[in-house]
Amino acid sequence: MSRSKHTIAANGHVGRPYADHGAMAFPIFQSSNFKYEDAAPYVATLNGGPETKKFKYSRYTNPTEAEALRILCELEGADGGVLVGSGMAAVSLVYSTFLRPGDHVVISENSYYRSYSVLKRSFERIGVSVSVLMAGADLTDLLTERTTLVHVETPSNYLLRVFDIARIADQCRAHGALLSIDSTLATPINQNPLAHGADLVVHSASKYLGGHNDIVAGVIVGRQELVDRLAQEKGYSGASVDPFASYLLLRGLKTLAVRMAHVNASTLRIAQELRELDGIEWVCHPGLPEHPDHELAGRYLGGGAGILYASLAPGRGSNDQTVVDFLDGLEVCVIASSFGGTESLARPANMEEFPDHPRLIRFAIGLESAQDIVDDVKQSLKRLHA
Repeated sequence: MSRSKHTIAANGHVGRPYADHGAMAFPIFQSSNFKYEDAAPYVATLNGGPETKKFKYSRYTNPTEAEALRILCELEGADGGVLVGSGMAAVSLVYSTFLRPGDHVVISENSYYRSYSVLKRSFERIGVSVSVLMAGADLTDLLTERTTLVHVETPSNYLLRVFDIARIADQCRAHGALLSIDSTLATPINQNPLAHGADLVVHSASKYLGGHNDIVAGVIVGRQELVDRLAQEKGYSGASVDPFASYLLLRGLKTLAVRMAHVNASTLRIAQELRELDGIEWVCHPGLPEHPDHELAGRYLGGGAGILYASLAPGRGSNDQTVVDFLDGLEVCVIASSFGGTESLARPANMEEFPDHPRLIRFAIGLESAQDIVDDVKQSLKRLHA
């Protein structure tokens, strides 16, 4: 029978191999290497034969890792994938696997700055050229005969721009370029890029997939022939994830669907209420009608997103002091970077990225009451303007 994403996430591991003794929790295989039952397959491999042993050394894969990956692939509708040590390791692995000197890569605007900066710092120096796709622009204007990869973050880390995955996928396919989608902010619950024609999907599993701010990991899923190349490159790079992190990821996936349902609803409600407050100039969230990508968000995300931006009205002091005083006045939201855990976080936006919005705050909404977050913002604004 077919199963919903809620069911896959919540109990997809139950009854699987290795779950000996009827254990409801999948075990941690805290082992770096695995024995051969007899020597013949090992000798055959050393003589150039195919590797027939699934688990040999945990730098390549591990049973706990493989189980987390299996559930993620089912959630995304992927043939296979690889787990690595961080979200940036996942992005970098895509680049190092599919880019060669002389190639051209396109990356979407407002992507996580390190996804862009690693191209500029590490790949331009070996002859890879880089172009930026602006939201709403036509990708075909950027494609060249050397374009081999298009990497799009949607929704984007900054200002939550949403890209038309199906349209971009058609353009990439016609040109012969691979399309990689960073879907970290969406999760497989809100968005499945492979169903819209993408070749690969990347996630920072440190965020919503893990869900508790206690792991650092990354994942890439997609077509098997591409995954095979990624797995080989992973073995060379050493970008491994440890078995305990894989176990914590499995634990987090059990509640992914219910967490995202709460986060989606809470964030939209908070965005709607904050834009009505004195002391807030404007609010950015794709679920709001005024967001430039509202229609695309409805098509791809159902309007769901767990991050919002709010621009503060000027305070009595400098712009920086206004931001500091507001953040220090919060009692529920925690001042921290990242997103996707149980706690709601608030942080100043990167002033270099948004010079026109010097008092911009990014909120990453967690599992608290939406009303408590709204009340927290209200009381901090009240003190700020007292």
